[in-house]
Amino acid sequence: MSKSEAQRKRQQEASRRCYLKNRVRRLERSRRYRAENPEKCKKWYLAHYYRFHDEHLLKMRAYQRAFREKLKDEMFQAYGAACVCCRENRREFLTLDHIDGQGRDHGLAHRKWGIGGTPVYLDLRRKGWPKDHYRILCMNCNWAKRGGLSCPHEVERTQRAHQNSKAS
Repeated sequence: MSKSEAQRKRQQEASRRCYLKNRVRRLERSRRYRAENPEKCKKWYLAHYYRFHDEHLLKMRAYQRAFREKLKDEMFQAYGAACVCCRENRREFLTLDHIDGQGRDHGLAHRKWGIGGTPVYLDLRRKGWPKDHYRILCMNCNWAKRGGLSCPHEVERTQRAHQNSKAS
């Protein structure tokens, strides 16, 4: 450790000791000032809050968007990046399907963060991306299967297979 690093470390330790020694007194003085000058404190707070609020919001939204995209990438790696029914592979159209039809219940169980998407993906990641009850479908196939119905692609395949077996 160089001399300047050792000196900086000693200064940090001294500052920390001073802070801890005077912490209660400083906090009490700060509380007293806020109680005696509520308008000044409110004015300062609002000026400070609005000065940095928009910039902070933009940074947080960008961070959250990047986090959701990374999480979706992990999900697509785990479950495949195409609809298992029609082989659609454009990400904008793909969604997670609960094979047993319990998607709404799964989303509501994680309502702390919202109903769908990110909270469900986080739960599945925590569980190690289980494959037995989940798959990737495009939105068309997913909506067609709602209410226990069959997807038109499956119906077409079944009809074609039936016609091929008759022709043979």
